[in-house]
Amino acid sequence: MSRRYVAAALSVPAVVLGLWAAWNVWVDPYGAWRAAGVPTSGLPERTWSRVAAAERMLRPECDVVLLGTSQVVFGYGVAPFERGGQTWCNGAIGAGSMAEMVHAARLLTTDGRAREVVLFLDLIMFHDGRGLLEDFNRSRLNPDQSMLTYRLYTALGWDTFVQAAHTRGARAWWIPPDNARPEPYIATHIQIKGFLKNPHLFRSFTGPDRSFEALDATLGLLDAAGIDVTVVLPAIHAIHEENMRVAGLWTASDAWRVRLADVLDARGIEAWDFHGYHAPATAPLPFRRDATTNPYWIDSVHPSEAMGRAMLDRIDDLRADRDAGWAPGFGRALTPAAARAAPARRETDRAAWIAANPGQVRAYREALANTIAEDPSMVDDWARVALAQGQTAAGLDTLTPLPPEGRPQRSRRVDRRRRNR
Repeated sequence: MSRRYVAAALSVPAVVLGLWAAWNVWVDPYGAWRAAGVPTSGLPERTWSRVAAAERMLRPECDVVLLGTSQVVFGYGVAPFERGGQTWCNGAIGAGSMAEMVHAARLLTTDGRAREVVLFLDLIMFHDGRGLLEDFNRSRLNPDQSMLTYRLYTALGWDTFVQAAHTRGARAWWIPPDNARPEPYIATHIQIKGFLKNPHLFRSFTGPDRSFEALDATLGLLDAAGIDVTVVLPAIHAIHEENMRVAGLWTASDAWRVRLADVLDARGIEAWDFHGYHAPATAPLPFRRDATTNPYWIDSVHPSEAMGRAMLDRIDDLRADRDAGWAPGFGRALTPAAARAAPARRETDRAAWIAANPGQVRAYREALANTIAEDPSMVDDWARVALAQGQTAAGLDTLTPLPPEGRPQRSRRVDRRRRNR
């Protein structure tokens, strides 16, 4: 066999693999290369994946890394930004859990360069029943994956190629990709249905003992590496507070905040709490697609970038003991005493919100009734969660009354769809 024939035979697969890899990197279906700073044609939404989040937190220019869930992804965007002479990078993970925060801390302490972490925490991150999602295994968060395997996967993986074809087709033919979000988010559809109806979220909440163990491991790793930590409880809208009350999670939320404050105080970690019925959290949200959107909210739990930056600005002013005209109650130090005083303050502030916002309360009540009508079994799930968490009852009777005869009204759209079958 001639050497020329052998060279030709070997060049064919080399060219094929080269084109294959070029396609995968150029389309970048998981946002890995784009997040690492490599120019690609990838859709910006793909940088929300865990694969991309791990790359974002490891960028060499990062001084401060933001960790948390989709609240942080939406609140700060995925591009690095400058603040106070430092480069901030967003390493947040959509639908993230405390188990994943441990792996994020491990990755930062072994491969990252950041010397400060701002850790955003919320109750649902402490849901012990949440498992690791599929794209965790593909990412650098997975401790069992070598760097060689990871690079081969993102450049030459078969399902990367298939996903790249889907992504490119979605872009070319205007088919929304799997994780594309509607503009604007509508509180009724996304948050009332999304959180209350999803069997993996409020309806099955357990914990948070294992999650607090994961928090302790996360803080221990960062402390051992000399990385400064600030903890933030991000703002949520009053509508989402009602979701938590209905789902039987207010008692769990109160106990979680107290336990969290005690843990952080024992470690000497600075923490800030933006929960509450302050003006930004009670500004009316749209319940119709043609309604005016709220500049501080994408939906009832995800802040806009304007809200995200406002929280950081408020923290700077609180540290400097400056008021700067902020709305009363927008941000306060999370201390053991403040955490124990929060339930009584919330009840008073909530009553004032209900009295001042009858339209919002009525819209929420109708949306809740329609959601229950689609799946009445969720009410029993909420009651079980409430009982397990020490709440005497779910909050169905704590707003205005339900529709006539005390029964939820089935949505007209659902009835019309059934009539057309």
